[in-house]
Amino acid sequence: MPATFLDSGLHRPALRVRAAWSPLLAASLFCAVLFLLLCVQVGGSRGALPFDEAAAALLSPYRSPGLLASFALLTVLGSGNGVVLAGALASACLALQRRWRLAAVFWGVLACSGVSAWAVKVLVARPRPEFIEGFAASSPSFPSSHAVAALAGYGFLAYVLARDARPATRWLAAVAATLLVVLVAGSRVMLGLHHASDVIGGLLLAGCWFLAGVLAARRMSSR
Repeated sequence: MPATFLDSGLHRPALRVRAAWSPLLAASLFCAVLFLLLCVQVGGSRGALPFDEAAAALLSPYRSPGLLASFALLTVLGSGNGVVLAGALASACLALQRRWRLAAVFWGVLACSGVSAWAVKVLVARPRPEFIEGFAASSPSFPSSHAVAALAGYGFLAYVLARDARPATRWLAAVAATLLVVLVAGSRVMLGLHHASDVIGGLLLAGCWFLAGVLAARRMSSR
């Protein structure tokens, strides 16, 4: 009798929806906790962490002019203008499909991640690493806003555009978005514009908002 009662309860729509939300919420909170811990470590050290120094030493031999020029082109994809342009095009596609609310969630994720990233930049005020000749940036270093924009923007766009597609298309969108995010995030360290921990912090922060956006999109679908 107890087993029958439990089994019947699991078939209720509300319980099924909550069961689907729980992993997303837990993952978002996990990213938030890791990000806060990294903030404390970065704020306490002010300079480069041992991990940052090791990453910079590992990449230094590969910073040829040709490779740096290639990464300079890639990093533009993670700029605010690049992500906003991609978002505008994707929003037009969603509008044609009458999926206005998903477009609104995307812009909400992008705005919240961007505002929170700049707030942390101002609060932590971490200096940039020593610049490579020909590359420079003026804002505080932690977290990397390019990494934030790449994951929150391209990652959520891939989810929104492919969520109702065939499994093969969803996998292709996931792989393409992951590759793009990795290249944009890695370009910031390769070009010497960020410490490696800046990029990791940006990905963790964006991960919080990305998962929150997926949670909101699924909640709208359940209604």
